[in-house]
Amino acid sequence: YITDFWLASASNNYKWPPEIDIYETSGVGNAGKAHIFNHYRDSGGVNRSEGRERTLDASQWHTYACNWQPGSIQWYVDGVAVGSPIT
Repeated sequence: YITDFWLASASNNYKWPPEIDIYETSGVGNAGKAHIFNHYRDSGGVNRSEGRERTLDASQWHTYACNWQPGSIQWYVDGVAVGSPIT
């Protein structure tokens, strides 16, 4: 299975990238591993990805958030800043 919460560009007809993964986990046994990623195309047209992985207690509820501003993205898990890949 894949559980995720992400943003994609409607103005790009949903072509990948860009994509901002606010939360993503995949596969049986990986429920406690949360991934946050920024997938983008650089100025040379090359697909890039920057992100982080967090280990969480999968038996508990968690909250996820993303503050996306021009030039920066900040991710939060349970109200705590957990990473900010840049682009």
